Amino acid sequence: MFDNAKWIWKSNEAGKDEYVLFQFDLVYTGGEALMRLSADSDYNLLVNGKMVSFGQYHEYEETAVYDEIDLKDFLNSGDNRIEILVWYYGESNSSYSLGTAGLLFEVLVGGKQVAKSDENVLSAYEPHYQKGYCKKITYQLGYSYFYDARKDSLPDFSKSVVVEKPYPVCVRPVKKLVLGESVVGKLLRADEKRKYIFDLGQETVGFLSFSVFCEKESKLTISYGEHLLNDEICRLIEDRDFSFTYYAKEGENSFNNAFRRLGCRYIAIESDTPFKVNKMEILPTEYPLTEIPFNAGDTRRQRIYDTAIRTLRACMHEHYEDCPWREQGLFTMDSRNQMLCGYYAFKEYDFARASLSLYANSKLTFGLLPMCVPCDFALTIPSFSLHYISQVCEYLEYSGDANFVRSIYPRLQELFQTFDKRMCNGLLLEFEGEECWNFYEWKEGLSYDGKNKHNLILNTLYLKALQSMSVIASILKKEDCYSDRAKEIKKQIFDYFYDKNQGLFVLGKEDPIVTELGNYLCVLTDIVTGDNAKAVVERLNKNTERITLTLSMLCFKYDALLKVNKARYTSEILRDIDERWGKMLDEGATTFWETEEGYKDFNGAGSLCHGWSAIPVYYYHILLDKNKSIND
Repeated sequence: MFDNAKWIWKSNEAGKDEYVLFQFDLVYTGGEALMRLSADSDYNLLVNGKMVSFGQYHEYEETAVYDEIDLKDFLNSGDNRIEILVWYYGESNSSYSLGTAGLLFEVLVGGKQVAKSDENVLSAYEPHYQKGYCKKITYQLGYSYFYDARKDSLPDFSKSVVVEKPYPVCVRPVKKLVLGESVVGKLLRADEKRKYIFDLGQETVGFLSFSVFCEKESKLTISYGEHLLNDEICRLIEDRDFSFTYYAKEGENSFNNAFRRLGCRYIAIESDTPFKVNKMEILPTEYPLTEIPFNAGDTRRQRIYDTAIRTLRACMHEHYEDCPWREQGLFTMDSRNQMLCGYYAFKEYDFARASLSLYANSKLTFGLLPMCVPCDFALTIPSFSLHYISQVCEYLEYSGDANFVRSIYPRLQELFQTFDKRMCNGLLLEFEGEECWNFYEWKEGLSYDGKNKHNLILNTLYLKALQSMSVIASILKKEDCYSDRAKEIKKQIFDYFYDKNQGLFVLGKEDPIVTELGNYLCVLTDIVTGDNAKAVVERLNKNTERITLTLSMLCFKYDALLKVNKARYTSEILRDIDERWGKMLDEGATTFWETEEGYKDFNGAGSLCHGWSAIPVYYYHILLDKNKSIND
């Protein structure tokens, strides 16, 4: 594989935010034609001027992957022009770990290598994209772009340079994205032919495409967003800038970008000089899925279910992602909700496995998983490493994929060693340092830097992870050294955190506050059982000063209620979903929001499409479909 092929680039020293175009000719006489290709950071493949493939799957450089692309239907008999445009970021973001710039490929016809990447392949800096622009949309997403359509000179091609870089180790672990039917924006407003605002009709995720006519050269700014405020797109939110720059030539201009995936409903385009927009559209990028038919038995609940499915799919591309507008990052806690939905909605296990594998391949920070992957950010959320272990256990139970879990079992053990070092007087201490974000829930008092103290939520999550490891060890036929430890810490948690006066568990000795999350986790992990668990739930509901849950963590409340009394609480959970998610629909949601505050949250940066909010899919399946089982 990749025999005599070499990693190549335009120069020995790659800069940040640069686009390099590679070009070669291929004589085709018929037969099966396959291209293997890997690029850092992203690529578009064109054959005879037609887009054939796009999108590098991001992994860590040491575990990089390649695509296998069938070229047969795109090649002409005789001469063919092959072009590969590669965008090198040169900087990490939430879904990219910094690697060396490069392109590696080979073309096989009839199983025989007929073309390969080496120094003889011609390359040039793509003249229209501004090299080194380095303007960020958000620090999570990375760079925007500046495209100059006025430049009509041909690229200055020369031979490529061989670069040192590890070879990819395996083929892409998930299916390639496909382009859906274009979503054309409806014109909402045109201001003196200098500003146009378009509505796509619903949250849409994909590539920007437009056509404009300019009487003279014009600098256009294209911005996008999920909502309008005072009839305007919120382009600038704190240090975020949701915009691109396009310098139009005189006359007709058509533009397509198949690199930067947008998540939005509204698009604005403006200039200081008059111009006309012929078309503004998004080409949806979709992960191929087969949806399992589901009847909610009620019109409103069916709307909730269908919208939750749209939300889930809008947050599935190369991996699960939190929100398509602002971040596009893979987080363990977020994706745990998404995976539970996907197991029922699509019976899709490869996608979940690939996301779990990214974490298994990640570089640990203080012995913990990074906040999101694949990236190089030093920040870690200790509680999310515990969610990951439970998430792997659920994957194993649903998929039965023991071989994969066995392969990452050493990583799970490694995580436990990190937590074991934080044990003090039988309980887990929180982590310290600026890089350790002790986040538990989007509520005041549940998100802060380390304080080196005992915390109820962290300890119950540790217990839950111990219980998950016991299940994993049993299925894999490994020695179970976790169940006895779970029993020990269960007693320690009760003795330390239970407040006899309130009959509830408090967050900590220094913080004697009552949280729904902490108490429901005590029920789920059997720290309290039977009538005692029922009493905790009843007292919790009567406590008016408790810290309640947001959409992200409601699953733990629902699961605890079902554990205590499924017959009693099923209807209550369904009514709660009807109210919370139905309210979003009543307010015009086309996908479900990050929090119930919508865009108003997080200083105006709340997302209106967030993966964890697809969770009604899971509960509708387990509560409304009486015939469902975990292995269906």
